[in-house]
Amino acid sequence: MAVAKRRDRPVVFRMTEEEYEALRAVSANSGARNVSDFVRSTVLASMATWGATSGAASGVSRSESLTEMSRTLAGLKDVVGRVAEKMEQISPEDLFPRETKK
Repeated sequence: MAVAKRRDRPVVFRMTEEEYEALRAVSANSGARNVSDFVRSTVLASMATWGATSGAASGVSRSESLTEMSRTLAGLKDVVGRVAEKMEQISPEDLFPRETKK
C-alpha cells in the first residue's frame, strides 16, 4: 500500500462571490469531494500539462520544451506551405472531374 505524502503547504487566493459560486458548482458537478480537492486536482493536472511535474522528473526544462515546440511548429508551417503550393498547381477539374454523359 502506497504511503500518501502529507499535504502541509497551503495555497490561498481570493475570489469574488460570483467566482466562488461558479467554482463550487463546477466542483460539485465534477464529483470532487469538496472545492479544495477539485482545485488541487485541477492545478496538479494543469501542472502536468505544462510539464511542471513531469518535465522536472525527465530533466527537460520548460525552455527546452518550448524550443522543441517552436521547432515542431516551424516544421509544420513549412509542410503546410509546401502543400499549399502544390494545391495551387492542381486545377479544380483535376480534383473534381466532371461526369461525362453517356
